Amino acid sequence: MRKMTKKEIEVESLAKRLPKPSASFRKWDGWLRKINDFKDTDEVYESYYSICGRFLIKRIFQVGKDYCDEVAQWWTDTDTGRVFYYERKSSLIYGGNYGYRFHGYDATTPFRFKAKSGLQDQYGWCFCSPFQRGKARATEGLKMKGVTDEDLEQYGIDKISKALSDPRMETIWKHSRKNFTWFVTHGRELTDAVWSAYRITIRHKYTIRNISLWYDMVTDMAYIGMDVHNPKYVCAKAYKALHDEVMKKANKKRAIERKIAERKRAKEEMERNKALVEERTSKFGDLVIENERFHSVVMISYDDYQEEGERMHHCVGGYFKRGDSLIVSMRNADGHRVETVEISLTTFTIVQSRGLQNQATEYHEEIIDLVERNMWQIRERQTGKKEQHIAC
Repeated sequence: MRKMTKKEIEVESLAKRLPKPSASFRKWDGWLRKINDFKDTDEVYESYYSICGRFLIKRIFQVGKDYCDEVAQWWTDTDTGRVFYYERKSSLIYGGNYGYRFHGYDATTPFRFKAKSGLQDQYGWCFCSPFQRGKARATEGLKMKGVTDEDLEQYGIDKISKALSDPRMETIWKHSRKNFTWFVTHGRELTDAVWSAYRITIRHKYTIRNISLWYDMVTDMAYIGMDVHNPKYVCAKAYKALHDEVMKKANKKRAIERKIAERKRAKEEMERNKALVEERTSKFGDLVIENERFHSVVMISYDDYQEEGERMHHCVGGYFKRGDSLIVSMRNADGHRVETVEISLTTFTIVQSRGLQNQATEYHEEIIDLVERNMWQIRERQTGKKEQHIAC
């Protein structure tokens, strides 16, 4: 078993100080059974929040007629926003309509810590409670930041704790609950550029009427190199028009960057596949399959494949990486492309032979016969073994 961290040791020591379910808790259980007509054999899962230092704790119990076992605890550090799932007892519960799903673990491990980013297990099922005894109360740390019990109900413990662990978000919280709600709800990143611009709006007492539009505008301004510290832009009265102008420039820059990236990827692709080109050149560079009407040209480089695909209007351009295939272009005496032939280098058979727009030509059977009669050349080059053959 791994060694526990300082945070986990702290949580474990604090957990021992939590009160056990009281008589009022059992009374609450009886009331629930009565109003919902639960049988004595049924189980009711209840939870409530306790406060211990800076942590908000959700305690989950498995309650029966003659027992009341604590299954798990959900600890939220309101200073950092980090969540710990503290399993008190190995258990497997299918809650049906209640929405519970706790998975069983090795009985030799009575509890374990799990850092969780959300209230879901590994299968995506939510941990939730149909009946909650009491409400979450803000810790002293959250109260100092202006958080009330009603705020916890509106935003949720995890979201508000995680958000307010960032001092910048705490400033937005105190300045505008509307803007804070937008950041928390949409999960947008508070970048340095956006934060600098937001501080300027506070300094100039500027009201952001549409935070979503303003956020996109400032983000794109930073992207295209505009001054996000200039009140003329970030506090513009008609920022819808400015937003459209900035968006147009940003989209143009993105299009240019995409083209540059595509060229860079193509170049890197060529470098990575250089070994394939060298192998084809060394083995098949001098290969010629011909008769009095047709002759072959082996596709060697990336450009060969692309040009063949463009001229013949089929998808051979994407076959460049196929190391187990050899592509030859069969051409007539005038050098015009007739059909493109794919040959398997493992079975030494013709996989396909296609003319313009993937159609078979009137010379299809003749080309197939010519390539098959010369397959010995391909086998020799691929295997490195000389073969006896009868000249036709």
